[in-house]
Amino acid sequence: MTITLSAARTKLRLRLDETTSGAWTDAQLDEWIRDGARDISRRTMALQGMTTLSVLANAVSVTAPATTLKVSMVKWYSPTKSAATMEKVLEYIDHRQANRVMNSIDTGQPRYYSTWGTPPSIGVALHPKPDAACEIELYTYKVATDPANDSANVDIPDGWTDVLMLFAEYSAQKRDRQPEWKDTKALYEQAVEGMIESTAMWAEATQTIQMPDGGQYPGWLTSWE
Repeated sequence: MTITLSAARTKLRLRLDETTSGAWTDAQLDEWIRDGARDISRRTMALQGMTTLSVLANAVSVTAPATTLKVSMVKWYSPTKSAATMEKVLEYIDHRQANRVMNSIDTGQPRYYSTWGTPPSIGVALHPKPDAACEIELYTYKVATDPANDSANVDIPDGWTDVLMLFAEYSAQKRDRQPEWKDTKALYEQAVEGMIESTAMWAEATQTIQMPDGGQYPGWLTSWE
């Protein structure tokens, strides 16, 4: 079940045994809730996103959304997704390998993609470069987006709100110099590890094994990782 920023703050105050603002202001609690959502999303990669981008002919690369942590899959459409006459899932290739095996001026129908850069500016390059305008659909793992107001939902997967509460709780205790903050943080770390294990299948498809026939297969399918 999703939770709004207002509801998350109320829940946090109950855990801190402070139902009205006293030791901690609403602004402080809101910031720790936002920080927790971002930390959880970065460490677990449990939030997924999908977006469609236009690519010009001969384009060297396009930039993934600023919230992107990692690109999971790229699907190519020609000429556009809504009017596609051709479409396919592109294979991932390391950018160094792409530069070794392909000429930078090569154009044609893209077969591979590579990524370069760090969040929030991850570039996605198609190989070879498209010889005509096209669209690509990016499937990504993303960082949590801050809720815009009290009625907006906190960007946390359903069922994992208690992990978020542990982060915000230990942050509040640490700010107040309460010695138990270390115990609460230890509980948070354990909860994050459990979340990573429980949500692993959401991300495992990005870990691929190169097979002798040249194909790439998800690590969970081969169980060789």
